[in-house]
Amino acid sequence: MSEKHNLKEKTVGRTILRIFGPIITIIGIVLLVIAISDFFAAMNSPFGHGPKKFHLGFIGMPLIFVGLVMTSAGYMGTVARYQASQVAPVAKDYTNYMVEGTKESIHTIASTVAGAFKGETKSFCPNCGNDLKPDDAFCDNCGKPLASKCKQCGASNDMDAKFCSKCGNRI
Repeated sequence: MSEKHNLKEKTVGRTILRIFGPIITIIGIVLLVIAISDFFAAMNSPFGHGPKKFHLGFIGMPLIFVGLVMTSAGYMGTVARYQASQVAPVAKDYTNYMVEGTKESIHTIASTVAGAFKGETKSFCPNCGNDLKPDDAFCDNCGKPLASKCKQCGASNDMDAKFCSKCGNRI
């Protein structure tokens, strides 16, 4: 019975916020409009006396704020449930799409990292990204050479090396 009573209190509280929030907001807007119109009327007055109702603006602005906060609090649960019902299926579809599209890449990365922990090293062709065996001199997918020989000492270097790793001469 306590849960029913608590639910009823929440519903009554939301209803009060939903009713009085817009009313307070409208009162604040009316007071602000009166203050602004009085200010501009006094500015255009040929007699030069100042505004008499301008202080209502300083009452209206906080009332607008309080009314908007009350209104948003009254509808917060409804808006959150609506957003959850609209966002959750889209997020689920997007996640499934991304997982399906990146499954192979994630598997490759995970197996490479796992191999590194086991002490295995994998190399890939710098031209096409194909997996290479440790003793390959040419890529079996694109046919590009995987190493270049130094003209001075004959040492084998990576294809992207600019200088020989053994003698230091330009390749």
